Amino acid sequence: MLARIINYLTPAFLLLLSAFFGAKALLLRLFFTTTTFRDVWFALFWQYSGPRFFAKDHASVSRLVSQCRGKVLDIGPGSGEMIKHLPRPPLITHVYGLEPNIRMHAQLQKVIDAEGLTDIYTILPFGAEDADALRGAGLEAGSVDTVLTVRVLCSLGEKRLEGALAGLFECLKPGGQWLVFEHVRNGRCVVSGALQEFYQIFWPWMFAGCNLNRRTREMLSRTGKWDVNDLVDLREEEHWEIAPMLGGGW
Repeated sequence: MLARIINYLTPAFLLLLSAFFGAKALLLRLFFTTTTFRDVWFALFWQYSGPRFFAKDHASVSRLVSQCRGKVLDIGPGSGEMIKHLPRPPLITHVYGLEPNIRMHAQLQKVIDAEGLTDIYTILPFGAEDADALRGAGLEAGSVDTVLTVRVLCSLGEKRLEGALAGLFECLKPGGQWLVFEHVRNGRCVVSGALQEFYQIFWPWMFAGCNLNRRTREMLSRTGKWDVNDLVDLREEEHWEIAPMLGGGW
């Protein structure tokens, strides 16, 4: 019971933590527009919290990321927490990291260099919604072996989400794979589902557009014709989780 209560209160703690970094961003006076301010805010929060999030799910994330092969399209690498789990050449040939928050690029590049991937990892300063920029970077239809999305699909813009997913699917070669690790809507527990809806009132504003209750499994299933669907709920025994993780490979 205590563990369940702590779990229910964890999102409230994260909201307070985000508010602290929002205040810090204001004090640093590093913004000129709303978008820039939000980027600074989230970068400050994520550089503190990102390693802690990945430490919690280290085994699941590292197992998933280690399955990357060939040319990899890494969506939202942030400040580089997952990079150490990537396979090395020749298993991967090149990685394109789509990170629209340029405030994270310096730390991301530092990790890339430290891991010895400088020559095969390219940071691209735009998001998955920008199909024209993808094509301009040489990511044409059928050119990618692996799409990797870890805790990022929840943050793609609602209006352009399905188009973005379709664009990413189009990038995959026949027989390519889409590796997924996301928090999703909890449809198994009424209390958890209701709490998700409550926290969702504040969540997108505090976490750069992140949505706690997105139906990611259903959206991905509609995106394309898949030969294999290995998506599973990684925490089936914890039916009370606020944001159960959806993990797997396509």
